Amino acid sequence: MADDPAGWFVAPTGWEPDQPNPFSADGTYAEGWSCLQLSAADDDVVCNGRRPSGLYMATFGRRTQHLRERLGDFLRYETGHGRRVIVALQQDTDAESFIAEALAQTSLSTSVRPHDPRWVVHSTTIEAWMMIERCGELRSAATLAGLESLDTTLGERLVGDPPDYAQYVALGTTEAIGPEFVVACRQAGKMLPNPDTEYQPGVRLYFDAHLIIQAGLAVRDGLHTLKVRDRLPLQPYLVAKIGVDDLPPLASGQPWTTTEFLRRANGLFESRLGPQ
Repeated sequence: MADDPAGWFVAPTGWEPDQPNPFSADGTYAEGWSCLQLSAADDDVVCNGRRPSGLYMATFGRRTQHLRERLGDFLRYETGHGRRVIVALQQDTDAESFIAEALAQTSLSTSVRPHDPRWVVHSTTIEAWMMIERCGELRSAATLAGLESLDTTLGERLVGDPPDYAQYVALGTTEAIGPEFVVACRQAGKMLPNPDTEYQPGVRLYFDAHLIIQAGLAVRDGLHTLKVRDRLPLQPYLVAKIGVDDLPPLASGQPWTTTEFLRRANGLFESRLGPQ
C-alpha cells in the first residue's frame, strides 16, 4: 500500500479531540476521520473509541511498546480505508520526523517482525465454537452477519468502531486480557468497567501467528496484534483449543473470572507446547 501524505494531518498546538475539526471547512468529523493521540500519561495504556464529537480515537500512553510501528501501521490501515488521520503528539515531539520514522519502520505484512509473538489467541463462546468447528474457519462479524448467523458487530455498537473493523477476525497475544474481555462484554451486552470480571468462559483458540503472517493473511492496524480479513481457516493455523472442560474444576463457590481463565488456559497451553 502506498503512503498517502495527504491522508494524515498534524494536530495544531493546543488542539483537543472534542474541539472542532481544524482540517474541515465546517469543523465537523464524519466517519471519514480518525485520530491517533499520544497521551501525556507515563504508561502503556491503549484506548480506542468514538468521541462525542464523532471522531474515532486511538490513544497511546508514552510507554507503549513499539509505538512508532503502531503509528505507522495505524496510518497505513486508516488511510488505506479512506480515512483521514489527525496525529496528535506531545509538544516536545517533532511530529513530522516521528511520523516519517514510523512509516519507515513498518515492514510488509508478509514479514515476521522480531517482536511478533509466535502464538496469538481468539476467544469465543462454546456455542460459537461449535459453529466454527463445523465450518472449519473463523469468520468475521461482517461475514457472520451476512450469513444471518449472529449479531456480532459488538465493537461498532459499544465503542463506535468504524464499520470495516467488523470485516476482520481480531487476534490478541496470549497474555492479553482483551480476548476474554470481549467474551465477557458480549455476555453482558455492554462495555464492562473492568476487564477483570466474572463471566462464563468459552473457548480460547491458539493460532500460529508466524504462519499467518508468512501466508499473507495478517493485517496490521496499530490497535490489534494482528487481524485477518473475512475468514481464518483452522488448518493449518490452529494449534490448540482450550475450554473449561479441559481444566481442573474450580474450588467450590469460586467464580470464573477473565484473568483466572486466561491464567489456567495459558498454563495448560504452555504445558502442551512450551512457551516460545
